[in-house]
Amino acid sequence: MAVNFYRLWFSHPAVEAITWWNVPDGGAAAGEDGVLSGLLRADGSPKPAYTALQDLLHKEWRTRVTTVTDENGILAFPGFAGTYRVTTD
Repeated sequence: MAVNFYRLWFSHPAVEAITWWNVPDGGAAAGEDGVLSGLLRADGSPKPAYTALQDLLHKEWRTRVTTVTDENGILAFPGFAGTYRVTTD
């Protein structure tokens, strides 16, 4: 469910940020900490949603390209909207 929601939000142009409150279980404000909705268990170990979102962020949504510029020095590649850092050799 978390992956489906994150994919939906990530794909919508009006979404600028996603916040997951209460990252560890039991980390909410007093009276709200009974729901175990964190990405981490109380002992700090990752729950399945944490691992799934980590894979989205660091694998599926990570743009890694090795290419060369065209005759005009232009570099084009398919990537997600955003700012990129280009490293040259």
